[in-house]
Amino acid sequence: MIRFLRSPATKLAALYTSIFAVLLLSHSTPEFLSPRQGSTLDASKPYRESVKMLEYHYVQRAYGNDDINIDRRLWDAWEQIENGPQTAMLKPFPVAATWRLEGPTNIGGRMRAVAFHPTQTNTIYAGGASGGVWRSDDLGATWTPLSDFEPRINIGALAIDVSNPDILYAGTGEPIPGSYGRKNGSAFYDGVGVLRSSDAGASWTLLPWPSNNSSVYRIALHPQSSDTLLVGTRDKLWKSTDGGQNWSSALSGIITDVLYKPGDPSTVFAAVGNDYGGSSNGVYVSHAGGDKFTWEKLDVNFAPGDSIGRIVLSIPDADPDRIYAAVALNRNRMPDSDVDFKGVFVSKNGGASWERKLSAITNGFTRGQAYYDLTIMASPSDPDLVLLGGIDMYRSDNGGEGFTKKSRWELRVLDPNNPGYVHADQHHIAFKPDDPNVAIVGNDGGVFLTTDKGDTWAQRNDGLATTQFYGINYAPSNPNLLYGGTQDNSNMRQSSPGQTNWLYVGGGDGGNIAVDPKSNNTMYFCMNSSPFRTFDGVNMEPITNGLSGFRFNWIRPMLLDPDGDRLYTASNSVHRLSPAKDATTWINITPGVLTSSIVTDLELVSANPRYMYAATGKGEVFFCFNLIALDPEWDLVDEGLPNRWISDIHLGWDSWNTVYAAISGYGTGHAYKTTDGGLSWTDISGDLPDIPANAIVPSLTDTNTVFLATDIGVWYTIDGGEHWKQFGNGLPNVVCYDMKLTPENRLIVGTYGRGIWTTDAVTSVTAAPAQPTDIALHANYPNPFGTGIAPVTTLTFSLERAQDVRLQVVDAAGRIV
Repeated sequence: MIRFLRSPATKLAALYTSIFAVLLLSHSTPEFLSPRQGSTLDASKPYRESVKMLEYHYVQRAYGNDDINIDRRLWDAWEQIENGPQTAMLKPFPVAATWRLEGPTNIGGRMRAVAFHPTQTNTIYAGGASGGVWRSDDLGATWTPLSDFEPRINIGALAIDVSNPDILYAGTGEPIPGSYGRKNGSAFYDGVGVLRSSDAGASWTLLPWPSNNSSVYRIALHPQSSDTLLVGTRDKLWKSTDGGQNWSSALSGIITDVLYKPGDPSTVFAAVGNDYGGSSNGVYVSHAGGDKFTWEKLDVNFAPGDSIGRIVLSIPDADPDRIYAAVALNRNRMPDSDVDFKGVFVSKNGGASWERKLSAITNGFTRGQAYYDLTIMASPSDPDLVLLGGIDMYRSDNGGEGFTKKSRWELRVLDPNNPGYVHADQHHIAFKPDDPNVAIVGNDGGVFLTTDKGDTWAQRNDGLATTQFYGINYAPSNPNLLYGGTQDNSNMRQSSPGQTNWLYVGGGDGGNIAVDPKSNNTMYFCMNSSPFRTFDGVNMEPITNGLSGFRFNWIRPMLLDPDGDRLYTASNSVHRLSPAKDATTWINITPGVLTSSIVTDLELVSANPRYMYAATGKGEVFFCFNLIALDPEWDLVDEGLPNRWISDIHLGWDSWNTVYAAISGYGTGHAYKTTDGGLSWTDISGDLPDIPANAIVPSLTDTNTVFLATDIGVWYTIDGGEHWKQFGNGLPNVVCYDMKLTPENRLIVGTYGRGIWTTDAVTSVTAAPAQPTDIALHANYPNPFGTGIAPVTTLTFSLERAQDVRLQVVDAAGRIV
């Protein structure tokens, strides 16, 4: 039976008196798949799922206001942080909270831009889609982060000044169009314009920016002037002639690429590539340095603009009249979900006319996501040598007449040491300036290097900690052993506590992981939103029976009870698998439909597994008090919560009727608390900036202290929510999607772009007493113990921990007595 009650006061009040034990809890942080998507997913084909990943981020932040500019709102939050009361110091923690990177340092995340230093050619720069700018001085053998604490570390483009290589520009944001509520290709990860460094990335300046549409596709630097640059964004091509201090609009449209003609900087080529087509789509040329009103569309024998989508370009230095264009189909005109590649077009006369060289590649090339993974690069010294990237890498040795497949993403599971393995989803290619055999590619698995024109490849991810985590967990039997689910790098785990080289579990996109309390190798997780289980950490079996016909989150809850006997997941209903290790069919424990929305998180009261809370993407929270019954009852307990996406809920550590909620989106509070089981909720956001919140954890030791993972790092309050401050030192300025607190007070945060971090400095929020070095009792001077019948004098002091002390009493002359 499902009952939707706003005020189940009598029932809840009775329940409050029945619980006396200190409660332990199980916790999970799930996420979202658009309600328009079905529940059936093909786990063997991760390339199909990128659009759901894009929607997953956007919808949570735009829910309640689909036309919102999430770029602008996140920048407003950053300015609020810089200028607001949060800059004032709160009472400090007793030990400086310093974050420690737990890894993985052997598995890279999505890299959207790569570039070689023009003269020190073993030096590589790489830009992570949500992991910042990185530098390697040894062809990718080791890496150093350069921009961890800049206003935004979502990097979509890089450009190095060839005449002064210390000058480096980084375009922020990742302007990938998706399919949900994205007007004109709204950004996936938000940008704030362009960063400039004049010391090879050691420091950065955020340049003034003229547009709300601030995510950057490409940057082109004038080869003879460090101060002249063109920047392609999702609404315009912008030009600056003073190093980015002032900007002018040069060309309208979604600018997916821009290039100076080698040897002739007065000539500039640009691609307009609206993912959903449009008459303006195509390749343009300016013979006046890219100034406004000087652009001409080059459309002779090129595909009609309304039939095509994204376009990427390459011009070889050795033949500057030759232009290669890799072209996607208009996503509204795809013949089926796997075919969205129009072909490779080549011009040998500066764009005056084009020839379509390649119309299709067998065995799948972009497989429905050319808007996301499409890149082309011609060798600077050999104009006939072309590398082309989609899902895999391809090469042409004859100017695009034919392409040969040169990598296989599926080898990651079959044979990861095979030299033919390159991670799926190619984003950007660069050739080594002094060796045409050497090239690098950035993809969803980091950076890969070839030294033989693409015949063989090697991972170059050692130290490139840019993995993008959706969910994290720890082993109940060993809380120092960490697990996580990632974007396109599957689920993974540490081989042993503290080990920063992690192990893969499965493939594709990961999600939330539930770990058996008795066996660290028994795990329940999702691959591409389909649930699996493993008993040895290697071999997997799907557990999908009973789930058809429901609408699921892209990253769904996976929650075990304290004994490991019952597994829960959620859609627009709640489902149970029992016993978790043996059962093959899920049971719907909310007969019918619980909600018109999708459940975003589940919380189980571990001390009483009959009690469960369920949160949704419409600001709803449901409570069940008889979960084990044949006909569980669910009550709606959301009075006071805003109509926003609830990212996470967490129980209080000592009371099941105390619940905390993290709220995504904009325009409301982002941290809420109830102490009466949801009868009423209180906004405890205080002076917290208007930032989407993704996870919430109360302190183990102080009910006034709460930690909040947000799109701008981790925040904490020590006064019940009146004041908030960013927590700890050393954590990059990164989106934090999930957070856990272990029984040992170890705070763990999973970031989307910089791996997993921990800190142990969360044991108290009361300033520790200073350790005394001497004690003077002036009132009893000169003899603290008196004379005759000795009066009692008590010396009182505090120590941080139990330890031996030595007390010395001295007279007025300083002699020990």
